[in-house]
Amino acid sequence: MPAASAVKTVPKGERKIEVKVAIHTCISCCKAPSAIKRCSRCKKVSYCNVACQSADYAKHEEFCKAVASLRPNWPRFDVNNDKPVEDQCAKIIEGLTQLLARPLNERERRLFIFEPRCIECSLSNEELYQAASKGIGANRLDFCEDCLSTFYCSTEHRNACETAHKNDPFEEGARISSCEMSKRIAVDDKVLGMACLDVAKIKPRPINQVYKPLRRFGDPKRSAWTTWFNESISDRPALFSSTATTKRLLTQSQTTPLTILYGIELFDKIPSPRPLLVHNLGLEVHILEMTEGVPDATDTIFEDILHWNPQYKYLTVHFFGAKSLTKRDSNIRVAVCSHCRSKGKHHVHALHAQLYHEWVAQQDKWTGSWTPPDLALMFNATMNPSDTQEWEPTLRLLAESCVPTLITSYHASEAAVNELITRSVGAKIVIPSHRNPWRDEMANLEPCGGKGFFFNNGIVFGFQGLV
Repeated sequence: MPAASAVKTVPKGERKIEVKVAIHTCISCCKAPSAIKRCSRCKKVSYCNVACQSADYAKHEEFCKAVASLRPNWPRFDVNNDKPVEDQCAKIIEGLTQLLARPLNERERRLFIFEPRCIECSLSNEELYQAASKGIGANRLDFCEDCLSTFYCSTEHRNACETAHKNDPFEEGARISSCEMSKRIAVDDKVLGMACLDVAKIKPRPINQVYKPLRRFGDPKRSAWTTWFNESISDRPALFSSTATTKRLLTQSQTTPLTILYGIELFDKIPSPRPLLVHNLGLEVHILEMTEGVPDATDTIFEDILHWNPQYKYLTVHFFGAKSLTKRDSNIRVAVCSHCRSKGKHHVHALHAQLYHEWVAQQDKWTGSWTPPDLALMFNATMNPSDTQEWEPTLRLLAESCVPTLITSYHASEAAVNELITRSVGAKIVIPSHRNPWRDEMANLEPCGGKGFFFNNGIVFGFQGLV
């Protein structure tokens, strides 16, 4: 086993938080001691000490040898490529997959997807190692001693970026800097890693006696969660003593139902011959192009929709495109709370392996007709201009059928691409792209050397009908 080599040490007492970055965190025990040592052969993982390295050796040995074997032919970082980091990561993962004769597991993939890179030029330690071997420049990245999550390849690049990193808002209207946001992510990761959160103890929202519009929670361009939590404390006292991380974790489950309700309110503002969705006796929602997280009979995150609007007697949610998770259509009767049962409310999940337009064509063939849903959604859609032909049939179908359709994205750049592709099929954008006030507030660092952060359901826009 290769000996672990020393890397930069943060002075004792200055390490305030733990960061899930391989350069700072022991991959064996997930701790971040003030002195950390890196594997000298692969240079991709770090350990607290020899004991942790020995404990992880069985997991790491095969991967370690493959990385060392690939290094002489390491894919180049091509600055002339439109997406140099993504391209390099894809080639590295492909090369290692061939050497190992198996797909990389999640732990191994993350070592490259979230590999530390210079915030200014995106160079990684790998490029610096290669340059240093030729007597050019430093042999490793330097980093922000405060957040530990931002890296610099040179003093020049540190000087160019550090002031903005520590002082400028991480996004328009934000009250904290990128450095502070990185620290917040690290704290959230630390708490989640300790598995000390018991969100199940915080009861679901009580059923409203009358529908209360979400717009009362304030400015739609800012987060509505602060007001939501303050109002909810009287119903759920456990929220009062909850940490900020616990509250942010709760937004992960609540973002889906509240984004749906938010979309309903936005579409109801648009003049239309159809009845207002908030006045329906029930709601049928179609969630498109789903690839993971198929719900089961115990998944009650959508039940809050029944709680928010007491007029709804039923909720049917269809999930489409989960080819790897279900091979045939299935309906799941979801258990509802005792109050919903007493009111005769019911909740059904319908799972479909097909893509949406394929399923609709099948319905037309079998029944001779297709009933459009009350609302269609694409959560965290990542359309690609090269895949327009795959999206076009579904987008055109929804537009021609005048189905209110809401699309969320991780960040504004993806939303802009999604909106461009949506317009290309003639769909009429009726809800302009904007920050979703009900986004998941558990921020994520951008992968593949990207700058900034992304949020689940971060940006939202909607279309209905044709131009």
